[in-house]
Amino acid sequence: MKKYLLVAVTLMVILVSVSWVMMPPKNSSEISTGSGTELSIPDDLMVVFKNSCMTCHSSEGKGMAKSIIDFSKWDSYKPEKQTKKAEAICNVVTKGSMPPKGYIESNPGAALSQEQKDMICKWGKPADK
Repeated sequence: MKKYLLVAVTLMVILVSVSWVMMPPKNSSEISTGSGTELSIPDDLMVVFKNSCMTCHSSEGKGMAKSIIDFSKWDSYKPEKQTKKAEAICNVVTKGSMPPKGYIESNPGAALSQEQKDMICKWGKPADK
């Protein structure tokens, strides 16, 4: 019995150690867009996304919006995908196509200010572009 308990405890320690090592960091404050570097979302920008984007673009969202970008899964995206998505976000908010006009009509507080759009684009475009 002691032998089985020892084996079970050892396996648990190994599993926890491996999962901890493989888990991506949650709230990194460093923002980099270089090749292979994770593009984290700073807290002040996450507030903007929660207010104006995540009703549709999160695990609570539905349909196409959620399939295009799901902020709930941002940390699971590969760095290259994060960079492409961030650039696309900058493009759609700059054009004024996001948040959609119909959504803003029913949720006026979700409209993005020019300052918020600039903040998104500063985050979403690598410095060399």
